[in-house]
Amino acid sequence: MTGLLAALSIAAVLAGSAVAATTTNPGAKQLPGIWTTTVTGKKPAALNGDWAIQILPNGDYTTVKRAGNSAKLMVRGEAYLVGSRGIIFKNETGPAACTGKQAAGRYSFVVIGKTLTFVRVKDLCVGRRTVLGSVFTRAK
Repeated sequence: MTGLLAALSIAAVLAGSAVAATTTNPGAKQLPGIWTTTVTGKKPAALNGDWAIQILPNGDYTTVKRAGNSAKLMVRGEAYLVGSRGIIFKNETGPAACTGKQAAGRYSFVVIGKTLTFVRVKDLCVGRRTVLGSVFTRAK
């Protein structure tokens, strides 16, 4: 990953979101921030590349993909914590948003140091499950 995606032309795209109040869920303290990953060898090929997700303390998230030397906003949505290690992604908008029967995706997650891994519980959206199926590294 080039200079953590120049951590980021992506950070510049993500910086526009406001930070809201935190929740009491213990997992919530580990998730807020900017996380980056690189997807390779997947189909459809449009999913391959450098990605970043910013998760705010209130659960709002933004996902961007690197496009040359800049970043393109792909999805905005809401994430709801379930228990201490579960998360549901939904209410998405943007060019890569998952809608209809694919609107919600449920995952478990583990944060170890600067690494975030999502494990799919149920998600019909190929794009979201492909990107979230990669290991993320904390960029900020």
